[in-house]
Amino acid sequence: MRTNKELIDSGFLKFQETSGQGGIGAIPMDRANGSNLPYILWNSSNGWDHVIASYSDRFFLPEEVELLKRLFFYPEELKSVIVEPAVLNDPRPYGISLWKGNEESAERPAVYDHIPHSLIKGPWQLKINPAYQFAIRFQASGNHITPEEYLSSLEDAINKLFDDTLALSEKDKKLKYSFYKKPSVEKFFLTMAEQAKRKPRSLIDTPFVAPTIKSDDRWKALFDPALYNAVVYQANGNRLSPGEYAHTIQRNINAAFNPLVYKTDNEKKMETILRSEFKSKPTVQQVFLFMVLAA
Repeated sequence: MRTNKELIDSGFLKFQETSGQGGIGAIPMDRANGSNLPYILWNSSNGWDHVIASYSDRFFLPEEVELLKRLFFYPEELKSVIVEPAVLNDPRPYGISLWKGNEESAERPAVYDHIPHSLIKGPWQLKINPAYQFAIRFQASGNHITPEEYLSSLEDAINKLFDDTLALSEKDKKLKYSFYKKPSVEKFFLTMAEQAKRKPRSLIDTPFVAPTIKSDDRWKALFDPALYNAVVYQANGNRLSPGEYAHTIQRNINAAFNPLVYKTDNEKKMETILRSEFKSKPTVQQVFLFMVLAA
């Protein structure tokens, strides 16, 4: 199995944290849905190399499984990698496990016993991608409950929504049929976050809190709450505050779509790249997601 340094240097991992011979992170793989980032956990210990990978609402395609194998394992190891699907009651029901034994005498451990436990502070973190964990903490804090209690309230809402013995309001029916199947708690959270952004709701009407935007937090109005942690991470990597980082993106957008400013003399300039990727002037969030996926 590749080392943590090799995995980080590959450039595929985002929002990663490492510890010992393991780590957690996300990989932008779903080109059809930029917010659907597969959650990745990996660990090498007790005679086994192990990778858990999962989307929030769908299974991996065969070519995506092959990509994961090649990312985490050396070419000469690929034939030895065992691929197993998750089971229904797993924290990540749409996941797969990649196993490779290093010692013939080593008994293979249970899937969720063989993870980087030092990076998982609570069971709820197995259900939520690292890209969205800050947003979960934010919402839980706003409701004065723990992240575990917050996710439990979302799971209760999902179960009620898909309980065929209960009568639903028209609003709840519309929400239910926006999913093509019963969603995971992560998928439900992302959907509710998108709806909360489009139409602010009261604390009584929804478990989502409409944050008070301070002067130095004006950048938050440009992004989904689920992306706040990702924006902070990218801003820190560029040694900027989140506000400065968002302003830089906005400045590039304005320059690219202002005919009085835009020049075509440099194909590598961000303005030229934006004009080639977007037919009309994009939002700051759209450009941010494009840059993260293209990195």
